[in-house]
Amino acid sequence: NLTQGVTSIVDVGNGEELSLAHRDAVNLGKIRGPRTWVGVGHLGGGEAEDLTGYETAIGTRQVPQSREEFMALVHRLIDAGTNMIMVHDGEHFPEEWIREGCAAAHEADKPCIMRPSGPLMYADDAARAEVDALHHARGIDPILVRDDAEVRNNVLDNFAQMDDAKAEALIALLVAEDARPVPNFIHETPGYPRDWDRQEAILRVALEDRSLRAYQPQYAYEELVRFRTFVNSGELRA
Repeated sequence: NLTQGVTSIVDVGNGEELSLAHRDAVNLGKIRGPRTWVGVGHLGGGEAEDLTGYETAIGTRQVPQSREEFMALVHRLIDAGTNMIMVHDGEHFPEEWIREGCAAAHEADKPCIMRPSGPLMYADDAARAEVDALHHARGIDPILVRDDAEVRNNVLDNFAQMDDAKAEALIALLVAEDARPVPNFIHETPGYPRDWDRQEAILRVALEDRSLRAYQPQYAYEELVRFRTFVNSGELRA
Protein backbone atom coordinates (compact mmCIF):
# COMPACT_ATOMS: atom_id res chain seq x y z
CA ASN A 1 0.00 0.00 0.00
CA LEU A 2 2.72 2.48 0.92
CA THR A 3 4.63 1.93 -2.33
CA GLN A 4 1.42 2.85 -4.19
CA GLY A 5 0.97 6.01 -2.16
CA VAL A 6 -1.84 4.67 0.04
CA THR A 7 -1.39 5.94 3.59
CA SER A 8 -4.73 4.96 5.20
CA ILE A 9 -6.80 1.80 4.75
CA VAL A 10 -9.87 0.15 6.27
CA ASP A 11 -9.68 -3.58 7.01
CA VAL A 12 -13.26 -4.78 7.31
CA GLY A 13 -12.44 -7.89 9.30
CA ASN A 14 -9.88 -9.90 7.34
CA GLY A 15 -7.16 -10.01 9.96
CA GLU A 16 -8.99 -11.06 13.14
CA GLU A 17 -6.71 -10.70 16.19
CA LEU A 18 -3.68 -10.29 13.95
CA SER A 19 -5.17 -7.09 12.55
CA LEU A 20 -5.14 -5.55 16.03
CA ALA A 21 -1.45 -6.32 16.48
CA HIS A 22 -0.66 -5.01 13.00
CA ARG A 23 -2.61 -1.80 13.53
CA ASP A 24 -0.94 -1.07 16.87
CA ALA A 25 2.53 -1.93 15.56
CA VAL A 26 2.11 0.57 12.72
CA ASN A 27 0.78 3.28 15.03
CA LEU A 28 3.68 2.73 17.43
CA GLY A 29 6.25 2.86 14.63
CA LYS A 30 7.32 -0.76 15.07
CA ILE A 31 6.59 -1.72 11.45
CA ARG A 32 6.00 0.17 8.21
CA GLY A 33 2.49 0.40 6.88
CA PRO A 34 -0.49 2.68 6.28
CA ARG A 35 -2.69 3.77 9.16
CA THR A 36 -5.31 1.05 9.48
CA TRP A 37 -8.82 0.94 10.89
CA VAL A 38 -9.76 -2.67 11.61
CA GLY A 39 -13.07 -4.48 11.90
CA VAL A 40 -11.54 -7.59 13.55
CA GLY A 41 -14.58 -9.87 13.30
CA HIS A 42 -17.72 -10.21 11.20
CA LEU A 43 -21.22 -10.82 12.45
CA GLY A 44 -22.62 -13.19 9.88
CA GLY A 45 -21.07 -13.81 6.49
CA GLY A 46 -21.37 -17.59 6.81
CA GLU A 47 -23.53 -20.37 8.11
CA ALA A 48 -23.46 -21.87 11.58
CA GLU A 49 -22.95 -25.37 10.11
CA ASP A 50 -19.76 -24.19 8.38
CA LEU A 51 -18.05 -23.33 11.68
CA THR A 52 -15.39 -25.76 12.84
CA GLY A 53 -15.42 -25.09 16.57
CA TYR A 54 -11.86 -23.79 16.43
CA GLU A 55 -12.90 -20.19 15.82
CA THR A 56 -11.69 -17.65 18.32
CA ALA A 57 -14.03 -15.56 20.44
CA ILE A 58 -13.60 -12.56 18.13
CA GLY A 59 -13.03 -14.36 14.84
CA THR A 60 -14.76 -13.59 11.55
CA ARG A 61 -18.08 -14.89 10.23
CA GLN A 62 -19.65 -15.71 13.55
CA VAL A 63 -23.37 -16.45 13.45
CA PRO A 64 -25.01 -15.75 16.83
CA GLN A 65 -28.36 -17.48 17.15
CA SER A 66 -30.12 -15.09 19.50
CA ARG A 67 -30.31 -11.40 20.27
CA GLU A 68 -28.40 -12.01 23.50
CA GLU A 69 -25.58 -13.81 21.65
CA PHE A 70 -25.54 -11.09 19.01
CA MET A 71 -25.15 -8.27 21.54
CA ALA A 72 -22.60 -10.23 23.56
CA LEU A 73 -20.45 -10.50 20.43
CA VAL A 74 -20.86 -6.79 19.68
CA HIS A 75 -19.61 -5.88 23.16
CA ARG A 76 -16.82 -8.48 22.95
CA LEU A 77 -15.53 -6.88 19.75
CA ILE A 78 -15.75 -3.40 21.24
CA ASP A 79 -13.83 -4.54 24.32
CA ALA A 80 -11.20 -6.16 22.08
CA GLY A 81 -10.46 -2.80 20.48
CA THR A 82 -12.20 -3.02 17.12
CA ASN A 83 -12.49 0.26 15.23
CA MET A 84 -15.97 -0.60 13.95
CA ILE A 85 -18.81 -3.07 14.27
CA MET A 86 -19.36 -4.94 11.02
CA VAL A 87 -22.33 -7.03 9.92
CA HIS A 88 -21.33 -9.11 6.93
CA ASP A 89 -24.68 -9.91 5.32
CA GLY A 90 -28.39 -9.12 5.27
CA GLU A 91 -29.77 -12.60 5.79
CA HIS A 92 -29.12 -13.64 9.38
CA PHE A 93 -30.16 -10.84 11.71
CA PRO A 94 -33.40 -8.84 11.94
CA GLU A 95 -33.47 -5.07 11.85
CA GLU A 96 -34.02 -4.66 15.58
CA TRP A 97 -30.80 -6.59 16.33
CA ILE A 98 -28.86 -4.40 13.91
CA ARG A 99 -30.33 -1.24 15.39
CA GLU A 100 -29.33 -2.30 18.91
CA GLY A 101 -25.86 -3.34 17.79
CA CYS A 102 -25.32 -0.03 16.01
CA ALA A 103 -26.49 1.87 19.09
CA ALA A 104 -23.88 0.03 21.18
CA ALA A 105 -21.21 0.85 18.60
CA HIS A 106 -22.18 4.52 18.56
CA GLU A 107 -22.16 4.66 22.34
CA ALA A 108 -18.55 3.46 22.15
CA ASP A 109 -17.86 6.14 19.48
CA LYS A 110 -17.42 3.56 16.73
CA PRO A 111 -19.16 3.34 13.35
CA CYS A 112 -21.48 0.51 12.38
CA ILE A 113 -21.02 -0.89 8.88
CA MET A 114 -22.96 -3.54 6.99
CA ARG A 115 -23.34 -5.40 3.70
CA PRO A 116 -27.17 -5.57 3.66
CA SER A 117 -27.47 -8.03 0.79
CA GLY A 118 -30.94 -9.33 1.74
CA PRO A 119 -33.28 -11.03 2.01
CA LEU A 120 -33.92 -9.80 5.58
CA MET A 121 -32.22 -6.44 5.18
CA TYR A 122 -31.39 -4.25 2.22
CA ALA A 123 -29.91 -0.76 1.99
CA ASP A 124 -33.08 1.03 3.06
CA ASP A 125 -33.52 -1.25 6.09
CA ALA A 126 -29.89 -0.70 7.08
CA ALA A 127 -30.26 3.07 6.83
CA ARG A 128 -33.29 2.99 9.13
CA ALA A 129 -31.32 0.83 11.58
CA GLU A 130 -28.68 3.61 11.76
CA VAL A 131 -25.95 1.76 9.88
CA ASP A 132 -23.25 4.29 8.97
CA ALA A 133 -21.70 2.71 5.87
CA LEU A 134 -22.80 0.11 3.33
CA HIS A 135 -19.72 -1.79 2.21
CA HIS A 136 -19.64 -2.93 -1.42
CA ALA A 137 -22.77 -0.74 -1.69
CA ARG A 138 -24.69 -3.95 -1.12
CA GLY A 139 -28.47 -4.05 -1.02
CA ILE A 140 -28.98 -1.10 -3.34
CA ASP A 141 -29.41 -2.44 -6.87
CA PRO A 142 -31.97 -5.22 -6.08
CA ILE A 143 -34.46 -2.79 -4.56
CA LEU A 144 -34.22 -0.30 -7.43
CA VAL A 145 -35.23 -2.67 -10.24
CA ARG A 146 -38.46 -1.75 -12.04
CA ASP A 147 -41.54 -3.72 -11.00
CA ASP A 148 -41.88 -5.18 -14.50
CA ALA A 149 -38.25 -6.39 -14.62
CA GLU A 150 -36.40 -9.34 -13.12
CA VAL A 151 -33.81 -8.94 -10.37
CA ARG A 152 -30.56 -10.47 -11.63
CA ASN A 153 -27.30 -11.56 -10.05
CA ASN A 154 -25.37 -8.92 -11.97
CA VAL A 155 -25.30 -5.48 -10.37
CA LEU A 156 -24.90 -3.73 -13.72
CA ASP A 157 -27.91 -5.54 -15.17
CA ASN A 158 -30.01 -4.43 -12.20
CA PHE A 159 -28.97 -0.80 -12.59
CA ALA A 160 -29.79 -1.01 -16.30
CA GLN A 161 -33.38 -1.78 -15.23
CA MET A 162 -33.55 0.90 -12.53
CA ASP A 163 -36.73 2.70 -11.56
CA ASP A 164 -35.73 6.37 -11.26
CA ALA A 165 -38.44 7.11 -8.69
CA LYS A 166 -37.21 4.29 -6.46
CA ALA A 167 -33.66 5.58 -6.81
CA GLU A 168 -34.64 9.11 -5.83
CA ALA A 169 -36.50 7.84 -2.76
CA LEU A 170 -33.53 5.72 -1.67
CA ILE A 171 -31.10 8.59 -2.17
CA ALA A 172 -33.30 10.82 0.00
CA LEU A 173 -33.40 8.16 2.72
CA LEU A 174 -29.63 7.55 2.66
CA VAL A 175 -28.97 11.28 2.88
CA ALA A 176 -31.51 11.79 5.68
CA GLU A 177 -30.04 8.91 7.72
CA ASP A 178 -26.41 9.72 6.76
CA ALA A 179 -25.86 6.15 5.54
CA ARG A 180 -22.95 6.08 3.12
CA PRO A 181 -22.50 3.53 0.33
CA VAL A 182 -18.90 2.37 -0.20
CA PRO A 183 -18.70 1.06 -3.79
CA ASN A 184 -16.35 -1.75 -4.69
CA PHE A 185 -16.53 -1.87 -8.47
CA ILE A 186 -13.84 -4.49 -9.05
CA HIS A 187 -15.42 -6.96 -6.64
CA GLU A 188 -19.08 -6.39 -7.41
CA THR A 189 -19.03 -5.74 -11.14
CA PRO A 190 -15.89 -7.07 -12.83
CA GLY A 191 -17.35 -5.44 -15.90
CA TYR A 192 -17.86 -6.28 -19.54
CA PRO A 193 -14.39 -6.11 -21.14
CA ARG A 194 -14.32 -6.57 -24.90
CA ASP A 195 -11.93 -9.50 -24.56
CA TRP A 196 -14.11 -11.22 -21.95
CA ASP A 197 -13.96 -14.61 -23.73
CA ARG A 198 -10.17 -14.64 -23.40
CA GLN A 199 -10.32 -13.42 -19.82
CA GLU A 200 -12.87 -16.07 -18.89
CA ALA A 201 -10.72 -18.80 -20.48
CA ILE A 202 -7.72 -17.68 -18.42
CA LEU A 203 -9.85 -17.64 -15.28
CA ARG A 204 -11.11 -21.15 -15.88
CA VAL A 205 -7.58 -22.48 -16.32
CA ALA A 206 -6.55 -20.85 -13.05
CA LEU A 207 -9.64 -22.06 -11.21
CA GLU A 208 -9.08 -25.63 -12.38
CA ASP A 209 -5.50 -25.70 -11.08
CA ARG A 210 -5.32 -28.83 -8.89
CA SER A 211 -2.98 -27.20 -6.38
CA LEU A 212 -5.62 -24.51 -5.77
CA ARG A 213 -8.60 -26.89 -5.83
CA ALA A 214 -7.03 -28.95 -3.04
CA TYR A 215 -7.63 -26.11 -0.60
CA GLN A 216 -11.27 -25.44 -1.42
CA PRO A 217 -14.42 -27.44 -0.70
CA GLN A 218 -16.57 -28.12 -3.73
CA TYR A 219 -19.29 -25.60 -2.82
CA ALA A 220 -16.71 -22.82 -2.44
CA TYR A 221 -15.16 -23.69 -5.81
CA GLU A 222 -18.57 -23.69 -7.52
CA GLU A 223 -19.44 -20.30 -6.04
CA LEU A 224 -16.10 -18.84 -7.11
CA VAL A 225 -16.58 -20.08 -10.67
CA ARG A 226 -20.15 -18.75 -10.77
CA PHE A 227 -19.15 -15.35 -9.46
CA ARG A 228 -16.16 -14.93 -11.77
CA THR A 229 -17.81 -16.10 -14.98
CA PHE A 230 -21.38 -14.80 -14.95
CA VAL A 231 -20.76 -11.24 -16.09
CA ASN A 232 -20.88 -12.09 -19.80
CA SER A 233 -24.51 -13.26 -19.66
CA GLY A 234 -27.71 -11.36 -20.29
CA GLU A 235 -29.13 -9.38 -23.16
CA LEU A 236 -28.47 -6.15 -21.23
CA ARG A 237 -24.71 -6.40 -21.70
CA ALA A 238 -24.70 -3.71 -24.38
